Formats: sequence, structure tokens, C-alpha cells
Amino acid sequence: MAHDTRRSTRTHRHPETGPRLTVVGDDRETVRLADFPTVDRDCTVVCASGDRTSATWTGVPVPELLDAVGAPPETTHLRVVADDGYAVCVEVRDALDALVALRRDGTRLADAEAYPTRFVGPSVPGERCVKGPVAVEAHALGARDDPEELEAVTLDDPQFG
Repeated sequence: MAHDTRRSTRTHRHPETGPRLTVVGDDRETVRLADFPTVDRDCTVVCASGDRTSATWTGVPVPELLDAVGAPPETTHLRVVADDGYAVCVEVRDALDALVALRRDGTRLADAEAYPTRFVGPSVPGERCVKGPVAVEAHALGARDDPEELEAVTLDDPQFG
């Protein structure tokens, strides 16, 4: 699965109250994404269907969210949960360059899609780029733990195409 990346240092603030996200680390907090600075990341998402989307995604960097709840240093995986119950586990090293995106190529996702946000990043495989995330949870899994046990993966919800 190929991902192209270029970083922009431009930071955005959004005036809308917008989407909320529950973030779980040492603390559990529901945050307004509009309260965080955003950055641009250029990357290509290769979906499980084979569709490719190359875009500039604008959103809140995952480390900002984890810092807000004091994610434990032993965190190995993030569980990202969508509003339809879809849930994936992503290795934290892959998620640290990811965003909870609010915009794609300058257009608010809420204006163009059935979902207002998307978890996306250059090191995150396409089927793990969750549409409509409502929660990001830090987990410290041991060597014998199977991250797939934390997942709820169905790809056939017609609402999210």
C-alpha cells in the first residue's frame, strides 16, 4: 500500500464549533476539534476497494490529541472507532504522523461526504483510514496480545461507501 507524503508547516484554526472526538489515554475527554491547531498533510489513501485518493488533508495531528489526555508512554496501539461502530487498531508508530482530518483539498469533509472527519495518515493503510471517527483510544498491548481483538471491521456499510 503506497502513501505519498509532503508536509506543510501552515497551521489553521477553524471558527466553527464542529465535530467532537472522545480521546482516551490516562484521562478520557471529549474534545472539540476546532479547539486544536490543524496542519496540512499531503498523502494518498489506497482504499480496500482499490480506489486511490491523493489529496491535501487538513486536520488535528494525533499527537496533539494524545497530549490532551496524557497518553501513557507505553502505548503501542491506537483504537480508532467510527460513528457506525467500525473500529481498527493502528500501531502507534504509524499513527503519530496521522490526522483527524476536517478538510480534503480545502473542502470541509462535512460538505462533501457523509462523514465530517476522517482518520488519515501517510503510514496508515487505507482500510484503517477511518471515516467518521468518534473516538481514539490509547492501548498498551503486550507481545501476546492480538490487536485484532479490539477491532470491529465491516466494509459493507452503504452509508459510508
